[in-house]
Amino acid sequence: MMIHKGPFVRFTWSFVTDTRLNHHPVAPTGIDQIEWKGRSFNKDADIPFYLRIERQTIYGLPSKKNCYFGIGIHFISALELKKDITTLTQFKSIVHSLSVETLKYKSMFDHKEELLKWLTRNIETFSDTAQSAELQSTSHTESKTQFNTNLKK
Repeated sequence: MMIHKGPFVRFTWSFVTDTRLNHHPVAPTGIDQIEWKGRSFNKDADIPFYLRIERQTIYGLPSKKNCYFGIGIHFISALELKKDITTLTQFKSIVHSLSVETLKYKSMFDHKEELLKWLTRNIETFSDTAQSAELQSTSHTESKTQFNTNLKK
């Protein structure tokens, strides 16, 4: 039985457009179900999406014949994601490879193409910025070397 073993830990991720902690599929009383379901990806928003990372842990409590289920939640905003080319590229690969069923489960099906365009654009921008910085650095090093050579003359 689960209560006699563990703890058990797993990680999950979700594509979300808010930082609400409660993402139960059924809206609380008085909240519109369509608004609650949300996931309205807007590529032009300041923060168009978040990756919601959950660390889920089950601890057995044999003396109580029960268990404790805990969730630690962390959000990575699209702004943070844009700063890390490796994660950005990996996430694009993941989105591209997801099955239709998984895209629907993660509420990404309707946003896949726009999200892939956003990711591609930001990967290209990151690459262009990195190349520009490398050229500036090389140019600065060459100028410094030339300056030092001229001083020695």
